[in-house]
Formats: sequence, C-alpha cells, structure tokens
Amino acid sequence: MTGTPWAHSSRVATLFVLLLSLASVAGLRALAQAPPVVATSTVTLAAGFSAGPAVTDACGDLYVYEGGATGIVEIEAGTGKVTTIIANAQGYNSSGTALYMDPEKKNLYFPDFSNFYTTHFDQLPITNCVPGAINDAFANNLGDLGNYYYGTVQDAAGDAAGNVYFNTSSNVTQAIYKETYSASAETYADSQILTWKNNIVFIAADAAGDVFFVDNVSQNVYELAISGTSYPDPPTILVQAAAFKTISGLSFDPLGNLYIADSGASLIFEVPLENGALNPADVFATAAVGAPYKVSVDASHNIYLSNGQGAAKLKPGSAIAPATAVGSTSATFPITYVFNAATTPESISVANGTSITAPFAIGTGATGACAVGTAQAALSSCTVNLTYTPTAVGKQTSAVTLGYSSSALMSDVFGVGQGAAATIDPGTITPSTTTLTAPSGVTVDSVGNVFVTDSTANTLTEFAAGSAGSGTTISTGTLSLSGPKGVAVDPAGNIFIADTGNNRVVEIPVVNGVLTNASAFALSPTLKAPQGVAVDGSGNLFISDTGDNNLLLIPNINGALSFAAAQSFGASLDGPTALAFDQNGDLFLAESGNNDVLEFTAPVGSAAQVQVAAGFTTPTGLATDASNSLFVVDSGSGSVVRFPNVNGVLGEKTLVGGTIFNPIGVAVDASGNLYVTDSTDSLVAEIARVTAALQFGGVNVGATGTETSQINSSGNLPLTFMTPDYTIQAASAPGFVVTGDTCIGATLAPGSACAVTATYTPTAPQLNAQENLTLSANGSNGTPIIQLIGTGAHLSPSTLTLVLTSPAGATTLNAGQSVTFTATIGTGTDTAVVGGSVEFFVNGTQVETVKVKSGSAVLTLKDGLPGGQAVVVATYTDDVIHYGSSSAQLTETVNALSDTMTLAISGATLYINPLSVNDNSANAAGPAITLTATIVPSSSVAPGGTVTFFAGSTNLGIISVVPSSSGGYVAQFATTALRAGTTNVVEDGSYLSSYNITAVYSGDNIYEGANAGAGPIYVVGPPPLSAAPVCATESTPTCHVNTTGATFTVTPTSPTITVASSTASGQVSGSATLTITSYGGWQGVLTFTCAGLPAYATCAPFPGAPVVNYSTAAVTYPQQTISFIINTNVAPLAPTASSMIWWVGGMGGLALLMVRRRIRKLGYLRAGQWMSVAGLLLLMVTSIMGVTACSSSSKTFTTPTGTSNVTVTVRGAQGIPTTTNVALQDSSVPPINITLVVK
Repeated sequence: MTGTPWAHSSRVATLFVLLLSLASVAGLRALAQAPPVVATSTVTLAAGFSAGPAVTDACGDLYVYEGGATGIVEIEAGTGKVTTIIANAQGYNSSGTALYMDPEKKNLYFPDFSNFYTTHFDQLPITNCVPGAINDAFANNLGDLGNYYYGTVQDAAGDAAGNVYFNTSSNVTQAIYKETYSASAETYADSQILTWKNNIVFIAADAAGDVFFVDNVSQNVYELAISGTSYPDPPTILVQAAAFKTISGLSFDPLGNLYIADSGASLIFEVPLENGALNPADVFATAAVGAPYKVSVDASHNIYLSNGQGAAKLKPGSAIAPATAVGSTSATFPITYVFNAATTPESISVANGTSITAPFAIGTGATGACAVGTAQAALSSCTVNLTYTPTAVGKQTSAVTLGYSSSALMSDVFGVGQGAAATIDPGTITPSTTTLTAPSGVTVDSVGNVFVTDSTANTLTEFAAGSAGSGTTISTGTLSLSGPKGVAVDPAGNIFIADTGNNRVVEIPVVNGVLTNASAFALSPTLKAPQGVAVDGSGNLFISDTGDNNLLLIPNINGALSFAAAQSFGASLDGPTALAFDQNGDLFLAESGNNDVLEFTAPVGSAAQVQVAAGFTTPTGLATDASNSLFVVDSGSGSVVRFPNVNGVLGEKTLVGGTIFNPIGVAVDASGNLYVTDSTDSLVAEIARVTAALQFGGVNVGATGTETSQINSSGNLPLTFMTPDYTIQAASAPGFVVTGDTCIGATLAPGSACAVTATYTPTAPQLNAQENLTLSANGSNGTPIIQLIGTGAHLSPSTLTLVLTSPAGATTLNAGQSVTFTATIGTGTDTAVVGGSVEFFVNGTQVETVKVKSGSAVLTLKDGLPGGQAVVVATYTDDVIHYGSSSAQLTETVNALSDTMTLAISGATLYINPLSVNDNSANAAGPAITLTATIVPSSSVAPGGTVTFFAGSTNLGIISVVPSSSGGYVAQFATTALRAGTTNVVEDGSYLSSYNITAVYSGDNIYEGANAGAGPIYVVGPPPLSAAPVCATESTPTCHVNTTGATFTVTPTSPTITVASSTASGQVSGSATLTITSYGGWQGVLTFTCAGLPAYATCAPFPGAPVVNYSTAAVTYPQQTISFIINTNVAPLAPTASSMIWWVGGMGGLALLMVRRRIRKLGYLRAGQWMSVAGLLLLMVTSIMGVTACSSSSKTFTTPTGTSNVTVTVRGAQGIPTTTNVALQDSSVPPINITLVVK
C-alpha cells in the first residue's frame, strides 16, 4: 500500500510518546488554573472561503474542505497561492466536516466524492508537502458500509496507532465507526464502536484512541474511553453544554490538549492536558475569532481555520506586522485579548526590556478596542490596534504589554522593514576597549545593544547601542555562569544564555516591562553542554544541545515558554553549536563535528535538514542580514566569511573584514555592520561595512598599488546605483584613481554585489593619504562611503641594536629570573616616525613579536631564559618607510635552578603476579604497579622535562613532568613490566623476584636533573596451574626444608627515626618498625649492623636476634614485625664488652634455633612462642651488659644534632631443624636505608 499511515514510523511514535511523557510530567504549560488573559493575532492566509474544516501539512500549507462543487483546496504557506487539489464535480458530501490529516502530516483523508450515499474514505499521500495521487486501495480496504440509511460521513479523526474514526448521519441511527489498522498487513478492519440516540456532529480522537464527540441535541462533549480493545457504553460527559453556546468543532493538538470551537460565542476553548489527563475544570478561552469552525492546531499552538471570513492562522501570544517600507507607516494590525476572568486593564504599552517603543506604536480606530480602566467581563475580548514604522531594513521586534492586577502579559510583535541596503567588504575593523577575558557568544537586540558572553570570566556584558565604552556586566541574580557560550534576545527583551558548563540555559526575564536581573532563572530542560541559543520572530526558543547532539525547540505559547511542548529536531547531528534565523524564519545550525552548516526550512521540522555549506575547520558563529545572506565564523581557520543569498540560493563565500586572530561568535546589526568576538585578543571587533576603508598600505613612490571594494545589496529590495554612482568627498588626494566600476547605473538583486577598483600611485612620500568615495544609491541603511587610504613610501635603511636592560650589566643570569631586552631601531638622518614591529628569538625560536613604540621595542620574559648558553636575536620587520634589519647575537650564561626529586611506589612493596609464565606464554605482564616521581622546584617557575624510570638497568618508560592535582609537579608511570621470573623458586613451585627502582629527571631549560630511588619491590608468581602443591600432599610438610631459592625480606614501615637528644642528660632512643617476610620456607636468625651512625649512637633490633617464622603451604609468606632501635647519647663501650654483646646474642640465638625442634616435640612450647623466649633471654643478656658498660663511666656524651643516612645491613643465619641440626649457608638481603634526625 502506498501512503503508509504515520503510525508506521518508529521515530514519530517515539516522539509522540516523548511528548505525552513531557505533558504528563509537566502538565501542559504547567497550568494550575486557566490563564486570566490570553492574546492572539490573526494572519489572513486567503480570503473568500466558507466555513469548513481546515488541516495543515508539515510546511504550514493549509487544506480547506470547501462546500459545493469546489472540493478540497490547498493554500500554500508564505505565498497564499490557492489550488484546488480535489474537485467535487457532483457536489456530494458538501455539508460534512470529515477532513483529517494524520499526525505525521503524510496522509490526508476525506469522503469519497463519487457517491452521495457512501462511507468510503479516500487517502491522499502528502510527500514533502506536495499532494500526490488518490490511493483507491485505501477506499477498497475500508469497505462499503454505506447505503441509503447510513447516509454520509460527517466527521473523521485518528489516533497514534494509525486507526481512523468517523461518524455518519442517517434517517435511522447515529454511529461512530473505527477502522483498525494492521501494520503487518497494511489493511483496515471496520467495526462500529457506538450507536447513539442523537445526532453526532463532531468527533476527535487522542493518541491513545479515546474518542470524543458532540451531541448536537444536548451540546455536551462526551468521552468514549477505550478499555483494552473495547469501549464502554454509555460514554461519560467530559464538558457540560453550559460552558458553550454553539459547538462547531473538536480538535486535538500534537500534545493532547482538546480544542473546542464555539461559533455562538466566537471563541475557541482549550481543555488542557494536565498530569496525563484532560482537566475540564481548567477549560479556558484561548482565542477570539468570528464564527470559528473545526480548527487545526500545530505544535507551536498556532490555530488554523476557515470561518466564512477567509482562511486564517491565529498566532498565540504574538502579532506580525504587514511588510512596510522603511520610513512608512503600516496599516493598523490587531492583537486580540481574551479575558477568562473579569479584568480591568491598567496599562497598554509597546516596549521591550530596553523601554524603547519604536518602531511599533498603538494605533487607533479599532472596534471593541481595549481601553485602560474599562472593565472586561469574563469570556469577553477586546482589541489593540498597532502600527509599524520601520526604522531599518529587515527584521524588527518589540512587545505589547497589557498590565492588570499588578501583573502583565507581554506579547511579541514582529515586523520586517522593506528597503534596499548597501554594505562594503572588506569592512573596517575597530576593536572594542573591554575588560573581557575570553569573549564567546554575541548578539544584537532590536535597538542595537550588543550582548557578549565571556566563557572564562563567566559573565554577560552589554555594550549600549552607539557606545564606545568597555561595556556593563549584566547580573544573573543568584545564578553563577560556567563557561557560557551562546546568547540571544527575544522580541520582549528577555535574554537567554547557553550556560554550557552548568548544562542549562539561563533566562534573564523582562518583568512588567523591565529587564529584571534578580529574577534570572534556569530553564527546565535537561541539557548537556548547550552552546547555541536563538529566538525566532514568534518568541520560540531553539537550543543547540551540543553534548546530546540535539536541536531543541521550546515554543512560546501565550507569552510563556512551554517546556511540555518541547520538540526535538535534527538527524545525525555532530557537535551542533551556533544557531541563526534568517528573515524567512529558516534556521541555520553550525556543526563543529561535521564542519558544516545545516538549514532547517521554516517551519522547522517541515522538511529534511539540508547541508548548505561545508569544508570549515570548526564553525562556531552564524548570523544573517536583511538579504538572508549568511555569515559564518570559521574559528579553526580564523576567518569570517559571507555566503550571498541571491533568489533564495546561497552563493560562493567571500572573506569579510581583516585579521581577527581567533574569531568565535558573530552578529549583524540593522545597518549590516558585524560584531565578532575574538577570544585570543579578548575583545569584540566591530566591522564597519557602511563606511569602510580600502587600505593600500605602503606603496613606493612612483609605483602603483591596486585594491577592490565589493559593494553588497544587503537589503530585501533591489539596490539601484545612480549615474555617476559616486562623488569624491573634499579635495582629491594625489595618486588615487578609480579604474573599474561595475556598480554605475546597476540594479542589484538582494544578496548580489558589484565592485569598485582603485589604484594608488604616490608621487611623494606621504603618510596615510586619503580620498573618500561617497556612493549614490537607494540604500536606506546610511550613505555608503569607501575610504581610499595609502602611504607613499620612500624606503630608508635601518639598524637594530639589542641590549639586556634588566638586570642591567649582568654577566651571569639564573634560569627563571625575569629579564628585559630592548631593541632600538636606528634610522640615521631619516626623521620619519618608525613603525612596524620587532621579532625576538631565543636559541632560534621566536618567543614574541613586539610593536615598535618611540623607536624601540621592549621584551620582558618573566620566566627568564633557559639554562646554559642562551642566544638572543632581534629582527625588525620594517614599516612602509624603513627597511628591516637584524641585531647582533647576545649570548647569555644562565645557571640552571636546583630541584629535588622523590620516588614513591603505590601500595605495598609485595605484589602477586596475575598468572604463572609457565601457564600462558602470552601472560607477559606483571602486576599493575604505579611509580610516582615528585619534583620539588626551587622557584615558582613550573618545571618541565621528563622522568625516566628504571628497574635495575632496564628502562621502564619515559614520562613528562606535569602539575599535580594536589599541587606540585609529578611524573607518574603505571607499569606491568615487573613480574616474577622463573629462576628463584619458592614454596609450592612459586617464583619470587625483587626489583630496585630508580628515577632519573632530565631537567629542562630552567632546572637541573635529579635522581631518586625506591624499593626493593618483591613480586611473587603463583606456580603453574598444572603443578600439584607438593607440600600439601605430604604427611609431614617439607616446604620449609626445600631451600632452593628460599629467602626473606625486611621492609621498614617508616624509613625515618627522629630523636630529641641535644637537651637530654642521658640516653635517648627512637625506633622504626620492620616487617620480615619468609619465602620458600626460609628460617633462621637475623643480625643487623649499621653504618653512617653519628657519634655516640648505636643501633639494635628488638628482639635482639630475631628468628624468622618459616613459610609453609598452609601459611604462605608469613609476616612478623620487630622494632629497630637507635640509641643516642650512648657512652662508648670497651671493645671487649661491645664484642661480647653481639657474640652472646648471636650464639644464643643459634643455640635456641638448633633446639627448637626438640622443644616442640616435647610439647613445652607452641609453634611461634619459642622466638619470644629467645628474644627475652637475649634481651636480658644484652641489657645486663649494656648496663655494665654504661655504668663504667660518669662522663656525659651527646650525639650531635643533624640528619644522618644510616645504612643497615641485614644477614641471616639459615638453619634446618633436624635431628642432626644441620646449618646452611648464611643469607642476606639488600641494605635498608634509615634516616636519623637528631634534634
């Protein structure tokens, strides 16, 4: 079947569910009660139509069911062209109201005109807003239900599933039929869902399939709610007849609100959808119009109808002025107010938030005019007539404010001034004097005020129209901005800011006619980094939801943004940023991801998006002028380009203006001047395009320079030039000649251009010679003037002298030390002022360009020169008078700054390898270990360079030094290269490897290099999965006697010991905790020796000779802790006594080790307790001998203060307890480094 119903589209079905969800959450427009006052304006689409049903397609084209033999006509949006698309030659079914357009706007349904007694329906496909051929298959599938008694179809409706409903009139019965759509078969099955006692005149259906109808006798509105697949009988009354006079139509809008036309009251009522259900208690009059008939409502709540006075569109909350020539005054045009409660208007004015009334004004002569102080009864209406006197070509906006009961209703007013306009490219750039940091978005309001966001300062700044100041910061009340980008102003003067960093849009509202900063608030939609905002002439808000790659519409309904009516547009968007509307309401969108510009034809969503420009490098700004020409900021290429719009087609781009280092946003004022934000130079550049300078620069005396100005037709009417087309202002400057002129006598269509070419041949040196060409044309945006400016150049030689002026006379500098160099240009006897600039180079790299002032250029490097030998050179780039030159080299000796580095290992120093290498050769990775090298510089200058990490001599990686989030500077490296090898076998066939880690800092231009070490790191690898754990299968565990690869580790918990001994009269001690771990069943007694102790200090473990617990299959890698003690202020021992202490300790420990097994066999001590006994015995012996030694002298010995690096060597006497007490070879581990701090 052709013309598949809209319910086949998953996209539309999803959108319908989304909109219903929004409506159920927000309760359409969040209405808690009927609005006291609503406003509408009427746009006549075509005259001479009788009352009948009207529906619209996606483009806003209106289809009207005319009576008699006319049939169905189409009224084209924008042009008003009327075309009969279905003729009714026999005049059958001419009194019915059965005209229905599906929600996707792709199929039009109407009665078959070929037979008077029929319920046949015809289906007319609508493709891209163009009607196709009638689909007879639809009529056949529907089936013939009609005969003489059934009569004709009276009205029709449909739901979201594609089902069609209609009611019939006959002499026998009144009924409602349902044609149930089958998506799989693409066919319809008919059924009767209601037989009614009285005549049914109008029906409507909501998305869920609930049917609503009007009883012509009672005038009640009934609801026939679907329950499963059936309908209840009888239906329920939704709205009593008392609320209306004569109902003349039912309709639903896309969001589920019910509209009731009342021709008796000349009102259209709305029953709002609130919390997912229609609420008749809140029914209100939404528009006043004579004799309304069954209407159609679009997603923006525009109401379409044909009421016998013609076909028209009612715009809620806004008015559109007729097109009027600049300087002329339009005929009056009305805005109508409907009062849902008794109200007395207290004020009526035309003004937006800037309190400027022009170019709109209150007119006179309205019938039923609203009057201040005149009471209005409930459900009454009155009219305010307006006039429009355009002050500029193109779009102009304002607002009508009706004040009442300490409140106000603002309605947008939109007009287009008709006229020709001339602009000149390239224009003249004038940078603003601002305090901006990183200006981003920019817009111009209806009276010429310029608003700019600052994405770094997080501010909004206003530059008053015509001012040259630094601007005024606009407060956002209690809200703080974060990285704001786009900004827009609506017709009423409300300001909208894309608050990108806060994922929202902020509105600064106009309250009672005044922009009220304190009332700033965040709009409701949930967004993700929005960057663009734009407002159309009806006050609808569009948002580029950049992070979600979405284009969002928030419609303006009755003067308020309706979040429940939000719509989403755009297919496969990638980084949508800037937005801009042209005079026709077409929307342009820039995509930073696709580097293109898309166009959405008005009304947005009526047609597929079209790519109109591509090949950019990050487009970030868009604007249009009165000719609908498009301006694009290509931030990546640093350019602003213009695409002329000639006869509705965008042409080839041309560059606009001069050099702007980093353009971001762009806006156009009423005269065609551009405003471009520059985030690099932190300014807003105005590009004047009515009076524009044509710069020839420096031209040698006797030589000739040639330049061309392009004059654009920038209005919406043709631009016509006189003959001759210019006059020379004041006296003619010598050397300028106009050599080409395609503008003379020309008439340019809007968007097109002509050119004036001039030459400059100076006869003598002259700075900034000027001649003005005043163009003669019919432009209404000011008198266009081309300023011819050039300099007659006589080139002179120059010299350049470079000296170090701060610190003056220094022979050696320190890296990071601020230095100043001065380059002086010498011109001999030539007294002409020196211009141009000087480029400074350090070690061959350009560091800065400085403009020449008073014959010299001064460079200050706050961070100084790089360490080593720094070679500084300056180059003068010349001006229009003087040749360029270079200085001699300056070589400065710069000392690098010192720094320190520490190396830290994340987590413990013992890691378990993921798998054994024997199980998987691909398992080459060890455990994840993070190494962090911290650089501590000796100055405030940030260090750079790299850190190279080593495991032994193996290079693990090279990492750059970066600032740390917690302060300081680090190089952090995560490695999996440290794994257990296969040579050192421990219990259960596991493997053990140790690694000493070092870090080497490369240094940079400022800082010297440094080294640091850490470790060792121990990595244990599990045994092969195929190997059975031998120890676990033996009755007597033997792991601890398998000495192949058996070893132990000693690790300090804290490597620093601090003692305060300088003020003590006796011995003072400090300690550190050591952790001892056994691998491979190692057991034995440990001894400790120290090197690097200060005078009168000793070291000793506690217990004195620790015995290591051996590992087993059941207890792998057991750990135990001991204290390592350093004593200070210790009297020296006699040599024999000192030797005796260690000899006795060592022999006692070995003896206890050898008898340990026998003690355990006898059961005297449990495993693990014998070490404590040994430690206590040795401590007793040591203490006695220490006391004896200490008591041998009464002299006081004091350990000197300071920091000592103590190296502790640990050796182990390994033993296997057997009946023969065999002792094995001694073992050792890498030395331990302890820092001793004596205070």
